This record gives sequence, C-alpha cells and structure tokens, in this order.
Amino acid sequence: MENKAYEELEEIRTSKTNEETLEELADLLEVLFAMTIANGFTKEELEEKRKQKTLQRGGFTERIFLMDVFDEREKADQ
Repeated sequence: MENKAYEELEEIRTSKTNEETLEELADLLEVLFAMTIANGFTKEELEEKRKQKTLQRGGFTERIFLMDVFDEREKADQ
C-alpha cells in the first residue's frame, strides 16, 4: 500500500489542473484510509490524532515546515 501512496503523491505533484489535483488528493486520502484500517485503526482515530497534533504542533496551512532539529544533548556529548 505504501507504493500506492507514493504513486498518488507523484500524480498530485504532476497534475496539470485543479480538478486533476482534487481527484488525486481524493485518491491519496482513500489510500491513507485503507492504510489506517489495515493497521487496526479507525478513520475517527486518525482524525482525532490529526487534530491533537495540529493543536500541539500546528498544521501545514501556513506552509511552514520544520527542516532540521538540533538536540542540545548531542552538543553536550561531543
């Protein structure tokens, strides 16, 4: 199933129109739901976890992404 998710991501990346993008996003969501169920979770559990993480860490609507993490403990070990 992971390969199918990568395939759908690539189709989103290369879509030419908004309609194509929407269709591919729907396909990716369907794959994610299938992966959720295959791993023993419900769609509701997935959504609840998404909400929790958004509240704790923020979402991606601002298009700001963490690029690197620095751990002070690593510096102390050197």
